[in-house]
Amino acid sequence: MKLSNENLFNALSLIGAMLLISIIATSCQDRDPLIGDSYEYVLLIDVSKSYEDSKSSLIGDILHSALMKEMGIEENSPTNIGARIYFSYMGKSYLPIVSKAELESKIWMLNPRKDRINEVNTFYNLSKQQTNDLLSRNANDQISNLYRGMLNGLSQMDHSAQHRKMIVMADYLESSVILEMGDYLKQPEKLQTDYEKLKSLLVASEPISDEFKGTEIILICPEYYLVSYEAAKFWRRFFEEHGLIVSIRPSY
Repeated sequence: MKLSNENLFNALSLIGAMLLISIIATSCQDRDPLIGDSYEYVLLIDVSKSYEDSKSSLIGDILHSALMKEMGIEENSPTNIGARIYFSYMGKSYLPIVSKAELESKIWMLNPRKDRINEVNTFYNLSKQQTNDLLSRNANDQISNLYRGMLNGLSQMDHSAQHRKMIVMADYLESSVILEMGDYLKQPEKLQTDYEKLKSLLVASEPISDEFKGTEIILICPEYYLVSYEAAKFWRRFFEEHGLIVSIRPSY
């Protein structure tokens, strides 16, 4: 039987739709790039007075550009990638306010291209603005609840995401009711000697959840302060013992 042009077109359309459904189903099982990876990032800054001078070297546009490049997100370009960036701070607050910018993971080819570009641009611009707002936040607090702030940041993430990272910008000197690292200003190397004692104080105040294991932490450390570097080494050891992946850098 000879098919009419209309019937032939309908048949080919049906075959094409079935192939597309098959590709999507396979990509869901195998994490094909069609679906896109998911990224969960936290930006966390110290707003204690002792960090005010050091934070002047942080430039929001540069940090944001590096994050977007790392995730493969560009303005005016559709992507299947999903991303959430959380923005918070560490100071006198035990439970700091957290804001976020979010881009839903999506197979953009199933939707109008311009709609996905609009979503990408909205995320790009919002996350850029929030990065700059965070880095320009005044650092006036006398107290720095670094430990509670970092745990609060980690708790925001979806820990099933393929890529999880918290970027911390601080002088790393906890100054709270939990412990006072300012006592080590004259002998910063003792932060390593007294490690077990200090660790026990932190864990006694609040344990670390096992779901944080495998998450990466980047500690951005002021270049010229030995005590900050020794304190950052303390936190690196502490979080690595709990299964996180930690590195110390002068910049991002």
